Amino acid sequence: MGTAMMDFVVREARAVVEGGMAIIRLGTCGVLDDTLPVGSLIVASKGSVSVRRDPDAFHSEDTHDEAEFGSISASNLGYDSESIAKSVTPFISSPSPYWISRRVMPSEKLSQQLYSQLQEVCLAEGVSTPVVRGLNASACSFYSSQARMVDHFDDRNEDLMNLIHSEHPEVTSLEMETFHLLDLARCSRGTVEAAACAIGLAQRKSNDFLQASQIRVLERIAGEATLRSLTMHKIENDIEGGCSDASKRVW
Repeated sequence: MGTAMMDFVVREARAVVEGGMAIIRLGTCGVLDDTLPVGSLIVASKGSVSVRRDPDAFHSEDTHDEAEFGSISASNLGYDSESIAKSVTPFISSPSPYWISRRVMPSEKLSQQLYSQLQEVCLAEGVSTPVVRGLNASACSFYSSQARMVDHFDDRNEDLMNLIHSEHPEVTSLEMETFHLLDLARCSRGTVEAAACAIGLAQRKSNDFLQASQIRVLERIAGEATLRSLTMHKIENDIEGGCSDASKRVW
């Protein structure tokens, strides 16, 4: 669950699989678009952004980092100018307790296949739940960076939902894995293609929750659509002489 587990899965699989890889993350999410009901099947066709809690924003006023460790400058970070240092180290000084990244995009082809297969399986099963394309947000925590407020911790997340929507008004879903999967695919030197789909488990504005009986139905539908998409997908940059027999591939 979360970024660490996604990192383990993708990197370990990449280490033992020969040739190109296609990966789809299927899971649940909170629905941030108040026009969508719970049970919506949301494909991250518009990419994903990362929402992270910035620990530096929580230092007490009497913490003297400069006196103890020396002032942060471009020279002791190994950069040529202060502007470069600031651009590549966004966590050094942040006025906000939370930081939201730029978006990372999925494989366009794999996302389109996933979207089409979700529609086809829903139609075949007589299920009328919405299938939509959207922008995903992935949080570093189930609690703080998903704007779940509790009394036991100083999370300063009362305005986090407003911040997310102000920076990315079209954001549709919120969970914990998709961004890192897409980021790893982007950095895989062209060997991994990735897409993602999530079942809308909770409507974050109305606080509606999907019933357990509906979860089982949608898990089966989304799972079938995901497997269909993977078996149909032609992996780009696959090794020459790779496994052409689909029955022998690992899904």
